[in-house]
Amino acid sequence: MVRRSPEGREWFRQTLIRLEGPLLRYTRKITGDLESAKEVVQESLLKLWKQNLAEIRGHVAPWLYTVCRNQAIDFKRRDKGMTELDDNLISYESYPEQELQKKEVFSEIAKLSSKHQEVLLLKFQEGMSYKEIAKITGHSESNVGLLIHEGMKVLRETLNEGGQNE
Repeated sequence: MVRRSPEGREWFRQTLIRLEGPLLRYTRKITGDLESAKEVVQESLLKLWKQNLAEIRGHVAPWLYTVCRNQAIDFKRRDKGMTELDDNLISYESYPEQELQKKEVFSEIAKLSSKHQEVLLLKFQEGMSYKEIAKITGHSESNVGLLIHEGMKVLRETLNEGGQNE
């Protein structure tokens, strides 16, 4: 059994509050359903609890995303292949015109390959750096940059075409 100091327990609680929602959203994209995502995130948080904090302090978010990603992929391999992005997984702000624009953008992201989807969502939805995305996905930083560039190019072309057709 792991014994944590009061400071360690509070750090864990704050980490849980800050990252549980985003981890569920990200993991649900991979597993395809909320219950499986909850299970994966719970297992990942248990691994965090058991982890030596000194080894991961300063890069907890990328560490947790990597653990969740790997567990979700393992879960999916046991189940059935990756699923495409579901509109219900994306949180929209309460501004109607921005919500519609975001929904359109995320709808177009859902049409991209799973590699492009993943890096774009980690970059723009989760606000992660190329370095963090590289750690999570196992791609090099330059490959992450390339995937983001390619994905953005396709999105720009698609969204510009949509605007011209109206």
